Amino acid sequence: MIEAACPVSFVITKWDLLSDLHPNDERIRLEFVQDLLTSNDHFRTLVKIQGATRVVRLIPVSSVGPGFATVDPTGRIVKLPQGIVHPTRVDVPLSAVVPDLFEQVEGRLDQAAREAFYAEVRRRSQMTPMDAVASLAAFAGRVTGKAVIATLGASAATLAGNAVLGLFLDSHGGAQARRQERLNRELNQIQQGYEDFREARRRVIEDMRRKVAVMEDQLPHSRLS
Repeated sequence: MIEAACPVSFVITKWDLLSDLHPNDERIRLEFVQDLLTSNDHFRTLVKIQGATRVVRLIPVSSVGPGFATVDPTGRIVKLPQGIVHPTRVDVPLSAVVPDLFEQVEGRLDQAAREAFYAEVRRRSQMTPMDAVASLAAFAGRVTGKAVIATLGASAATLAGNAVLGLFLDSHGGAQARRQERLNRELNQIQQGYEDFREARRRVIEDMRRKVAVMEDQLPHSRLS
């Protein structure tokens, strides 16, 4: 992973089985685990190198949640009587992928490219849906668009191309601009269909960011970089 060019997440599975480390405070429990992991030279070096340019996370998850299973004296995992499944953060590792990648891209743009990117975001918020589609190819061909695509990485650009670039731009669309657009324009059926698609993409990204933000608020030590 030292050579990785993408955000890095370490997922701690079976998090519920570590509840005895500190039963009443999950923050302290994760801090304890983080201290143990970073006491390893290789882990600490990886976080230092990767964290300089991208997001590195520590994500505790449990497919069954607390109070469902325990470890018996022989070391076997056994189900507790009356245990009920309450999955914990199983969706966060996937939810973090796209927001972390977009954060990495923005962080690597220089000041001029970042200003040009935000100017494009503002311009797209005033366009009709079809104009936004047409403008994407032009933006991709400009210096800033090329910089964004290069920062996203060759694999993303090759596999998804304008889809990823459009998602990146639309993920910054403001709610006020969207409301004004709906008030000021009477969209035909094709335009409305595309606008609904753009709105769905924004909502997906917003939901991903919300899940990650909740975890960071609950567990500050989940953010290693």
